Amino acid sequence: MNSEFKIIIFNEKGYALPLALAISFIILLISISIASSVRSKIKCVFEIQNRTQAYIKSYSAINEVFYDMTTSVFNTYSMDIYENGKVSKRWNLYGNPIEIEKGITVKIRHASGMISPIFQLDYLRSFIEKISNNTEKTAKFIDSFLDWQDADNLKHLNGSEAFDYKTQGFNYAPRNFYIQVKEEMKLILGFDEEIYDKIKDEILYWGASVEPNYLLMSENLLRTLFSDSGYIDKIIELRSKDEISEDGFEKLADISIENDGFFASTLPYVVVDVSAEVGESVDSIQTVIFRQQTLKAPFTIIEWRR
Repeated sequence: MNSEFKIIIFNEKGYALPLALAISFIILLISISIASSVRSKIKCVFEIQNRTQAYIKSYSAINEVFYDMTTSVFNTYSMDIYENGKVSKRWNLYGNPIEIEKGITVKIRHASGMISPIFQLDYLRSFIEKISNNTEKTAKFIDSFLDWQDADNLKHLNGSEAFDYKTQGFNYAPRNFYIQVKEEMKLILGFDEEIYDKIKDEILYWGASVEPNYLLMSENLLRTLFSDSGYIDKIIELRSKDEISEDGFEKLADISIENDGFFASTLPYVVVDVSAEVGESVDSIQTVIFRQQTLKAPFTIIEWRR
């Protein structure tokens, strides 16, 4: 009897250790799972908090820009903001980033220094040709762009009409009217995403049949349209110091511009791009403002993207 009893006890002890280890392992897995879940939820809470703060900051910043624009004076290529009768801030109008506070950046582009695909097709052609370094590809896009907008079905030399879109498997055809937003250009045969990404910040749907203002062009646009980077470096340097004039531009570039529109163009459209960053969260607002006072408002927002 004693030997049988000892065997039973020995067997029970043999099972106890693996069972205890298994239970401990299960508890460990549960603890790890709970900790991972808590950490994930805490991270999610912080992300939501950062996203909310970025959202609020970007909206606050765009309202600050709106107020400053209504109380400022627009000069040749900058915007002077006054406080107590003196210039407190000077913001450029050619797209160089302006940090109004930590994590909040503003870019302001005057429409006179941008290219309108509707009104300035020759400049668009030159810009795309130099960006792509491909004359045939540029000709294909420009002719297809014209076919996209004209009302007839007659095809330009390198263009594309409804039949061409159908044969290439597209379920749409040319609008036969002006494009409505600049992103519509990506639908046109002969145009690709890579080219669009390179030109999108330099083109604006809104515009007029006037020459662009060289002094209001971004550094990227100036360097693309003018091949000699030597004098462009000098122009950019002097512009940043507010030390360049129309005559100075002509002398540095060694060009003679008879059309005053190259510098005098002051279209009433301004592009404002605000970006607020909090942690890893970024919130952006891009607007196009029509700077013409009405009886009800000092300006009109004609585009809003968030």
